[in-house]
Amino acid sequence: MNIKFNWGTGIFIFIVLFIMSMISVIIFSFNQQVNLVTPEYYPKGVLYQDHITKIKNASLLKDNIRLDRTDGKITLGFPDEFSGKSISGTVQFYYVTDFEKDSNFKIKLDKDLKQDILTTGLVRGRYLIKIDWQDGEKAYFQEIDLTL
Repeated sequence: MNIKFNWGTGIFIFIVLFIMSMISVIIFSFNQQVNLVTPEYYPKGVLYQDHITKIKNASLLKDNIRLDRTDGKITLGFPDEFSGKSISGTVQFYYVTDFEKDSNFKIKLDKDLKQDILTTGLVRGRYLIKIDWQDGEKAYFQEIDLTL
């Protein structure tokens, strides 16, 4: 069988190669992992004004949350103005480069307004510690940058 190469054959080969490359790109893109900051990205975006209010409340405090690092643990120290108040909330260790390495902890303060968090389960690297808490009256939010 003898096939002649003319304009029609060239255009047909080009279209077939183009379609195959588009199918390859689509398959490749479906296999890529999407690293959003949080899976509930859009609902949290709608409630962002609440987040801004929490940051403002934290900035009006006399002292910020203190962070002390020792071997094997991190100690969070809350300001003395929360003494006698019931504090609840979460501490998120947000691993900057891979969301699968994030860690979340509930706030459980001792009588000195401190909480120890063991670093044994944390991967070495850069973290953004996101502390979201409330004292029954107001809600607060503070971020601390940390490298382990």
